[in-house]
Amino acid sequence: MGDSRTEQYPRDLLQFERQFGTEEACRDYLATLRWPEGFRCRRCGSTRAWSRKARALMECAGCGYQSSITAGTIFDRTRIPLTIGFRAMWLVTNAKNGISALSVQRQLGFKRYETAWTLLHKLRRAMVRPACPAGGRGGASLLAEQWPLRKAKTTTGSGYRTQPDIPFALYTRPP
Repeated sequence: MGDSRTEQYPRDLLQFERQFGTEEACRDYLATLRWPEGFRCRRCGSTRAWSRKARALMECAGCGYQSSITAGTIFDRTRIPLTIGFRAMWLVTNAKNGISALSVQRQLGFKRYETAWTLLHKLRRAMVRPACPAGGRGGASLLAEQWPLRKAKTTTGSGYRTQPDIPFALYTRPP
């Protein structure tokens, strides 16, 4: 994952919106994370493919196999737009004292509380999952995203100390 694009984490909301403001930008980012050295078909090994943007798929030019960009992530089999999912990740990682599903519902414009609760639950599960070394949990794990939380000041007696950044990680199953 040496791509400079995957190593540039947005530091504020404006930078976040510039980087992940469109579905295409979110899809491209996930594709870069899923295939850091470029696409490789898991069926035939071909490196040639074309994108099916409407469904977030890559179709192998050699055998026609379709690989989902979102497979194995929290966005797998969801109808929530990637831009909304990425914004939810931003909200969760930037909330100083946590965030409620009701707050996510209001800020992202969901009509149903259950949708916000489900998305928030998936994000929280991804955040507490222990780090998996390659080969752990039955296969290689891909680190799909890591946004450090901002440093928070806490009172300790007569002064302040800075807590370390807490990484947010989203693991995926092998492609």
